[in-house]
Amino acid sequence: MSDPNPNASPSAPSVISALRPQNTTRQEQTQLESESEEQRQQAAIPLAAETHSTHVHLPRVTIKYCTQCKWLLRAAYFAQELLSTFSTSLGEVSLIPATGGVFTISILHESTVDFSTQETILWDRKTEDGFP
Repeated sequence: MSDPNPNASPSAPSVISALRPQNTTRQEQTQLESESEEQRQQAAIPLAAETHSTHVHLPRVTIKYCTQCKWLLRAAYFAQELLSTFSTSLGEVSLIPATGGVFTISILHESTVDFSTQETILWDRKTEDGFP
C-alpha cells in the first residue's frame, strides 16, 4: 500500500535514526574541541609565564582582594575607575584574588633615580583601616 500523502513528515523512528549520526558527531566534535582547548591552555601556560616576566607594561597597578569577603565587585570597580580616569597613562591594571581580608592597591613603576622597577603600596585596608 502506498503512502496517501507523499509530502507528509517521516515517521518518528526514521527521524530518530537520521539524528543519531549527527548527535554522535556533535559529541565527538565537542570532545575534540575540549581536548584542543586543554592543549592550547597547557601550551599557553609556559609561554604566558615567560611573556609575563619580559613584557610587563609600566606603570602596573595591582589590586589584591579577598574572595572570601566577596570584594571582587569593589576591586573591579576601582580598576574601572583607574582605567577611565588615567586611560593610556597606565600600562596595565590587574586583579589578584587572595584570602584573609586582604584589599591592597599597589603600583609597580620605574624609579626616576636608578631606572629600576619599584613597587609602592598605595592603599592597604588593614593599615589604613578601611577602603579608599
